[in-house]
Amino acid sequence: MGKKRKRFVSHYNTYFEKIYRYIYFRTGQNRETAEDLTSEVMLKAYEAYEDFDQSKNFGIWIYRIARNHLIDHYKKAKREIVSLEDAEYLLKTDEKIAENVDTKMSVERVEQAMENLPEQHKEVMIMKFFNDMSYAEIAYVMNLKETHVRVLVSRAAGALKKQLSFLT
Repeated sequence: MGKKRKRFVSHYNTYFEKIYRYIYFRTGQNRETAEDLTSEVMLKAYEAYEDFDQSKNFGIWIYRIARNHLIDHYKKAKREIVSLEDAEYLLKTDEKIAENVDTKMSVERVEQAMENLPEQHKEVMIMKFFNDMSYAEIAYVMNLKETHVRVLVSRAAGALKKQLSFLT
């Protein structure tokens, strides 16, 4: 096995579950679709790996491929990207939001609140709080400036808090 191929296998082992989880929540927790799309993303990455600049961050590169693949998938299906339906993990992982949200609130209320957020807010919430990506990584994946991502995350958290207050 060649050196580059061994490196790709190592990256594959590190990022497969992370990419699957990202796609799983972006497809409304549809396991079959998430498995298919994750496999397609990994195949695209493998085919493009020869051109990948090894001095760059593989994680950011593969997330960008995954995001673009999802966009293409939904364009072809002529559907909108569905939102995160399992926000329980989000509440457990983000202390700032958890402080502002009644922790006894039902998961259904949080899911309903997430449904009302704009797609871009849902996406940054998933990347930041579920996949624990940095602002710089999210900015690269979404092709935005890091300061814009910080504003988006802040607005998304505020919008989620506001949606939750409407549901009480």
